Amino acid sequence: MRLAEAQGESCAICHLPKEYGAWHLDHDHSCCPGQEKCGNCVRGLLCQACNTRGLAWYEQLPTHLRTFPLLNDYLNDPPAKRC
Repeated sequence: MRLAEAQGESCAICHLPKEYGAWHLDHDHSCCPGQEKCGNCVRGLLCQACNTRGLAWYEQLPTHLRTFPLLNDYLNDPPAKRC
């Protein structure tokens, strides 16, 4: 899988290796309405913690409160964009 290789076989945010749990395919929820996804929504592979407790929470914040550079860098330049 190209995306996994591009990310160094680790979570795109915290860089934990896959051995620590299953990866989640992160996508931009604002891209496609409903259950079907276009495929252009994919941003990267994340560990469960970064996907469900980190990024999901962070994206719910108003823009002016999104002050974490690590998450902003991921959202502005996700690995899937570079593959």
